[in-house]
Amino acid sequence: LCIEFEVKVTRSDFKADAKKTEKHKILQTGYVDRRRVDGLDGRKIKYKTIVEEAMRPNRFYYVVPEGLIKKNEIPDYAGLIYIGPRGAVKRIKMAPLLHDKVIDLQDKLMSKFYWAYVNCKL
Repeated sequence: LCIEFEVKVTRSDFKADAKKTEKHKILQTGYVDRRRVDGLDGRKIKYKTIVEEAMRPNRFYYVVPEGLIKKNEIPDYAGLIYIGPRGAVKRIKMAPLLHDKVIDLQDKLMSKFYWAYVNCKL
């Protein structure tokens, strides 16, 4: 399983995350709307909206300091984990299984590591 943990250390960081509408649509539905140029009509550009399947984790958790976020503030597609003052981990809300597909992240991660390495060398 691919489990994503989103760490938030302030309420403002958590609230700012809610503004990432495309990310949350992907987590909720597994799909994203993309606008593509369909063609030119004289001087106007025609756009076509295409719904594409997007990669998402099997489970998604918010990880926060104890009490920072309440259970009822967490979206239905997410779970909640508290980290206590001494590092104790407590699962407050189990993240639902978003899908049961096996995700192969090797190519995606290797590409990210490669470009990070190249950019560090430059």
